[in-house]
Amino acid sequence: MKSLSKKILLVEDDSKVCSFINRGLTEEGFEMTVAMTGKQGMEWASSTTFDLLILDIMLPDINGLDICKAVRQNNQHIPILFLTALGSAENIALGLDSGADDYLVKPFKFIELVARIKSLLRRSENFENRFVKEEAIYRFFRSAGQRYDQDRKQEQRRDQPDLNRIQAAIDVPEKPLPRALQNRHPGTCGVSTLI
Repeated sequence: MKSLSKKILLVEDDSKVCSFINRGLTEEGFEMTVAMTGKQGMEWASSTTFDLLILDIMLPDINGLDICKAVRQNNQHIPILFLTALGSAENIALGLDSGADDYLVKPFKFIELVARIKSLLRRSENFENRFVKEEAIYRFFRSAGQRYDQDRKQEQRRDQPDLNRIQAAIDVPEKPLPRALQNRHPGTCGVSTLI
């Protein structure tokens, strides 16, 4: 199944690995952009919209961990996959803790790389679809709430004379009961005229 031309940034300094991944993912239907240094990768990541980033950690000038952290500060939702020779548990944990969504150790099987990319893109699309739906629901209810508030204000303006009469009746000072009623209800000294 071919991808719908998702844009991927590959930041990899090994020209053979870079060429192999670029050719293979292009054949899979992805639109590839390649950066051979960390600085190039950082520039591409900050100036262009991508659907996924593939980062090596050990790069000249700026390492992949720093690129990942910088991207995460600006774009919380773009999937990031580390593809690196650093395979210790500590390095994997460090990569994931820096903000990556997945981590694949070199050497790797190309079929596994493609499967991980597709999985990350599916999750990203599901998130985006859910976000779009939630945004639409929010806008609907906000709009409905504004209409409700406007209708309520119009009702209040229509009912204002009635509310004024009720308020005036409530504000009437208490009057003492006639003596005859006070004898029937000892301890009461007065009630409102509404009672």
